[in-house]
Amino acid sequence: LDRSSAASDVYKRQVADLERETYALIFVDPPFKQFDSSEETDQVFRRIADILQAGALSARGTLLLRHPSTWTGRPACEPARVRVYGESTVLYYERA
Repeated sequence: LDRSSAASDVYKRQVADLERETYALIFVDPPFKQFDSSEETDQVFRRIADILQAGALSARGTLLLRHPSTWTGRPACEPARVRVYGESTVLYYERA
């Protein structure tokens, strides 16, 4: 199984499809250039909200969103944790 394609499949699925399956881990790694534009950044966070609201995470599941550490915006969805790893920042979202 190619893990990167599995992760991108979840990101690209329709909300109705996400309601049928649950995942223990979803890793979202959009191109860093998407964080150069507020419109594209808003699209990323709208998609994160869709995934979370669809119930795609299992009972103790986690969604990780990686973005450039140089991005200084405020996440539209409040993460449970934030970790900075050099040029990357990872936002941790957990099922509510």
